Amino acid sequence: MPRFLHRLKISLLDWIRFSPVVRQLAYHAKLCSRPLLSAGDKAKSERIETLCAAARLAETEEQILKVEKHIHREVPKKEAIVSSLSDPEERHIRKVAILKPWSESTGEPGVLFISFEYEWAKLLHAENLEELARRYHLVISPTWTPPHSAVNCLFPHVYPGPIYCLISNRTDLDTFPRLSPEYRMIDLFASSWVDPDLFQPVAYEDKEIDLVMLANFGVYKRHHALFRAMRELPESWRIVLIGQPNGSRTDEVLLSEAEAFGVRDRLELRQRISDEEVCRLLAQAKLSLICSRREGSCVAVVESMFAGTPVALLKGAQIGSGYFINEETGAFVDESRLAVDLQQLHTRAQSMHPRKWALENRLSAEDSSQRLNEFLAAESRSRNLPWNRDIEPMHWRPNPTLMAEAPPSWEEEEKAALLELTGITFG
Repeated sequence: MPRFLHRLKISLLDWIRFSPVVRQLAYHAKLCSRPLLSAGDKAKSERIETLCAAARLAETEEQILKVEKHIHREVPKKEAIVSSLSDPEERHIRKVAILKPWSESTGEPGVLFISFEYEWAKLLHAENLEELARRYHLVISPTWTPPHSAVNCLFPHVYPGPIYCLISNRTDLDTFPRLSPEYRMIDLFASSWVDPDLFQPVAYEDKEIDLVMLANFGVYKRHHALFRAMRELPESWRIVLIGQPNGSRTDEVLLSEAEAFGVRDRLELRQRISDEEVCRLLAQAKLSLICSRREGSCVAVVESMFAGTPVALLKGAQIGSGYFINEETGAFVDESRLAVDLQQLHTRAQSMHPRKWALENRLSAEDSSQRLNEFLAAESRSRNLPWNRDIEPMHWRPNPTLMAEAPPSWEEEEKAALLELTGITFG
């Protein structure tokens, strides 16, 4: 395909995906599609999926509230919820950290931390679910903004206890309690679990990379916005992309898009590299760029900050970690003049102190673990439950993991007890 046509196709598909007009048409179409009056629970489950898609297309708070009213009217029976949310054969939860064991002698609750909706949905197939909820505080970390999904809407109708929920965006603090009163909100992000000790900051004058973009190759990451801007950026800039394939979007797809904008030879692509190399490259960069218009927390933002690298986000982007962008940590840039704004930020980057700001404002995994512990301790005492043992500090790279160099002595025994109780493997 000629370059011009390829560029046109990329731009047209992106316009369709984010056009307010197109999104509004799709929103109304999904909102108005209704099952037959005699529809059973399976149809209701499918209707919930459609309504959640409508909520993600909504352009205003009023529209989201309207969708949520419909969702509350369509809730199917518990048996239908369980069968619709997860495969009963999926009995291994991988993205989990056991932060604290349950105490049989005192009844002091343990703590399970699970990330990603498809992972905690597997709990619904657990044997002895009531007993699991009695023994453990469940802490979950949602993945997207807005958070409307069948799992987030329906899970609380089956899970027999309070659900302690982190946020992807500060709007979640209001949204989740509207979905269910069982949600207990914690003002911590998925990006709140970065270990600053993994990064060795480099003095500005010693940095060898002008701009880095840490992002998988998914279409929502919008690499093409950078490729378009690169046509106006100095050819002397060293630009490095770090990531991995996302579905059918491989490195070949990504590089073909760069070729369409005539910049394939001006960038370095590093895929599926080690965590250590990712940390090193982030620290070597003068700027970090995120081109998404909407996603969840975006952990790369805080990782860049702890690497000592200011971050550029697009103006208007719905990204949770944008909450941390200020004069010390980065800037919001205008996509219509991205090359100009990036060069200006590049000039100012030397005077910024993202790592210092992040440490002073307690964004580290250690600080977040302490804040989570304080929250859960207060919750336990409000429910007349004992709390004499603190949780184990945790970080997240790329899955929730205990920070201790060696696993605690109780971990394997706790995993075995959970397997016996629930029939599910944890970890």
